Amino acid sequence: LIIVPSAPTIIPNSPKLDFGELSACESSKLDSLLLNNNGNDDIEVIDYQSSNPSFSIVNSLPFTIKSGQSTAVKIRFNSSVEGVFSGTINLTTKPCNLLFPITVSGSKTGFFRSTWI
Repeated sequence: LIIVPSAPTIIPNSPKLDFGELSACESSKLDSLLLNNNGNDDIEVIDYQSSNPSFSIVNSLPFTIKSGQSTAVKIRFNSSVEGVFSGTINLTTKPCNLLFPITVSGSKTGFFRSTWI
């Protein structure tokens, strides 16, 4: 009998998280993504790296996703400037220090300015 270990598997309930649009009066928005652990072992999320500082994980680290269970990961989109933002948040997990990417996007509008003539 040969036992081949399988790598931990996190499956998000959506391939990306789109925050939509922040209004001129909003500075941040909070949303969540459900992560499912379909593997045979518990997975511990020990760290994360965001390719864009406008997106960050709110959950306290580390946290564990038990085998066969799901956990909501809270993500904050924060911007004080107008524009379109996107990035990837990579979750670092134990065992194996595997990276699981989460694609994120959002935009921020500015104030409407009128000119009197």
